[in-house]
Amino acid sequence: MHYPKVKFKLSPISEEVELLKHFINHKCDYFRNSFLRTYPSLKNKNLPIKSLVIALWKQNKKQAQINMKRYSKDWGAIEKEFMEKLSETINTSWFTKPKNIVCYSSLTLVFPRDLDEKSFFINWNMPKWGVHKVAAHEITHLLYFKKLKELFPKIPKSHYERPHIEWALSEILAPVILNGKEFRKILPYWHRTEPPFYTVKIGRKTIMDCFEGKYKEYVKKGKSFDEYLIWASDFAKKHTKELTAAIQ
Repeated sequence: MHYPKVKFKLSPISEEVELLKHFINHKCDYFRNSFLRTYPSLKNKNLPIKSLVIALWKQNKKQAQINMKRYSKDWGAIEKEFMEKLSETINTSWFTKPKNIVCYSSLTLVFPRDLDEKSFFINWNMPKWGVHKVAAHEITHLLYFKKLKELFPKIPKSHYERPHIEWALSEILAPVILNGKEFRKILPYWHRTEPPFYTVKIGRKTIMDCFEGKYKEYVKKGKSFDEYLIWASDFAKKHTKELTAAIQ
C-alpha cells in the first residue's frame, strides 16, 4: 500500500515567531500561561519576539536536533502498520501528493496542523509515547478530512477549522478512532482531545460518551466508517448548541 512517509524537520524561525506570538497573546489563559511558564523569557517586553525566539532556539537547537533523530526512529518503528491500519479504518486511500508529511520540531506546546501542506508541529523535547500520540492524532486529521470531503463535498473548506462544527467533530473523532481496539497493539496509549468534550453533556451523556458509544456500536455491528461518519455528522448538526458551548 502506498502511504506518505513522515519527515521530521526543525521548524523555521519565521514559523516559530508567529506561533509563539499567537499563543503568548492568546485570549485563553491556559494557552498563554502555559507558554509563559515554560519560556519565562517571553515575558520580557523590552525585546522583540523574534529576538526572544532566536535566543530560545540557540539554547535548545542542539538537543532538538538530537531528539529529532530519535523521533524519526520512534515513529518509523510503527509508521507502516499505523498508516495502513488508519487507511483501512477510515475507509479511504492515502493522498499521493505531496509524497511526504512534514512534522516540524518546534518550541510550541500545542500542535497545529496544515491540511494543505500536509504538515503538523510537535514539541522539540518529547518522550516516545508523546511523539506517537501527537503524530497519530495529527495524521488522523489529515486523512479524516480527505474522507469528509469524499462524503460531504459541499462542506466549505473553511469549516475544517475552528470554531466550526466540522472542526469540533474532527477533534472528537480522532481519539474515538485511535482508541478503537484495532489500534491497541500499535498505540497502547489512551488518546484524548480537548477537555470540554468530556464535561459538556448532550442529555445525560458527555459529548465524548455519545460519539464513542455509537462508534463501538457500529464497529460491533460491522457497519462501515462511512455509515458512522454520516451518523456523526448528522448528530453533530442536531447538537450544534452543545458542541459550540464546548469550543468557546
